[in-house]
Amino acid sequence: MRFGVSLSISQIGGFVSGKSTKGGIDRGYGISTSTKMLCEGMNGKFFMFSGNSFTYMNATERDITELELPHVYWDGVIICLRIPNKIAPSFNYINYLE
Repeated sequence: MRFGVSLSISQIGGFVSGKSTKGGIDRGYGISTSTKMLCEGMNGKFFMFSGNSFTYMNATERDITELELPHVYWDGVIICLRIPNKIAPSFNYINYLE
């Protein structure tokens, strides 16, 4: 387990857009695929905060913000998901697999 993890605004942007620190067959699809399925497919919401940056996403918005408050800094990562109670009958998770 790693302690003292914090992400910069460019790293957060890379993670949510599918950029991986790994290459080839060991590359993961977790954050980019999951947020696309959650926000676009299920009409949910995603929030991630780390260091002095956060991102908020829903079906129509994708915002990455860097806080310019020197006293606000989170040494770690917080991820919040809003998963709707009711999902459209047309939703099919297969459409979001890579």
